[in-house]
Amino acid sequence: MNTILDFIRNNLVDVLATFIAFLALLLTIWEGLENRKNNRLSTQPILSIVEKWNDSDHLYKLILTNDGFGPAIIDKIVYHFASASYHVDDIQKLMDILIINKVLVKGNWGYLYSGSSILPNREQDLLGFQYLKKPGRMNSIEKNNLADTVTNISLVNIEVTYRSIYNKKFVKFVTMGQ
Repeated sequence: MNTILDFIRNNLVDVLATFIAFLALLLTIWEGLENRKNNRLSTQPILSIVEKWNDSDHLYKLILTNDGFGPAIIDKIVYHFASASYHVDDIQKLMDILIINKVLVKGNWGYLYSGSSILPNREQDLLGFQYLKKPGRMNSIEKNNLADTVTNISLVNIEVTYRSIYNKKFVKFVTMGQ
């Protein structure tokens, strides 16, 4: 029994120094993990899809904005309408289906392909529709065609798959017109 107490008395400083060094190592590892987590959050992109109406130009736009602190790298954009999916390369087909009367409504779209990026606090057009006549100057058939086009637009779902610079994947899913 005396030998154990003597060993502890003689080596107490060494044991405490080893224990404190071990705690310092654990604290350093924990701090590194927290710092890594903070760095990833501080460069996370946050995409939102915003509708903009411009009554004077009779223009409706759907805009993709990056409200985060890091760039958003686009992996794919898919438009879903009437149980069919349209990728960016097929967007003209979707526009032809959506627009009931091409004399009445003109469509345009932004070009965001796989690998494109949106920097923080920047925006990119996804889709736009311009009414070529003022609604007050349309006859009843044109007003019905315009109403059908607006209804079609509101039924489109957009799926945007993107990632951060650390390759963390995100998916934004939104319905137009809502």
